[in-house]
Amino acid sequence: MIDEGGGASRSTDPAAGTSAATDVSLREFIDQRFIGLEKRLDERRAADQSAVLIAKQTADAALEAHNQLIHQMRGQATESQRQLDKLTDTYATKENLKQLEILIDQRLESIDTRLGSIESASGSYTGAREARRAAFADLRALIIFGFVVLAGVIGLITYLAQN
Repeated sequence: MIDEGGGASRSTDPAAGTSAATDVSLREFIDQRFIGLEKRLDERRAADQSAVLIAKQTADAALEAHNQLIHQMRGQATESQRQLDKLTDTYATKENLKQLEILIDQRLESIDTRLGSIESASGSYTGAREARRAAFADLRALIIFGFVVLAGVIGLITYLAQN
């Protein structure tokens, strides 16, 4: 029987009693394995870089959407604050109502003074009757005036609250 070659690979020259041919074929085998491993490592690196790039693009898009949402919310908050400021300017304050009360009291005193002067000047039943009618007419006008002012204030507040 003829010995056909070395132990590691039959593709090389027969070993012929030495290990030089076996060493060469082992080196070739290891080199091929390293080349295969490097190729797979390069493919994995490329896939990882692609995944990292996609993740970065996704994170950038999410950050941009978040920034746009914050900008929109700030705009809405500013608009809401402006509307609230506009509304607070239209509310009737205690001071305004106090001034209206003083104005009504002054008007009533004026009417009372006028009524007194009319009654003293007339001296007769007819004159007193006319004086009372005039005083009540003035009182009714004052009351109507007060209601008109109050309705105007309420209407203005309602209008501004809706806009």
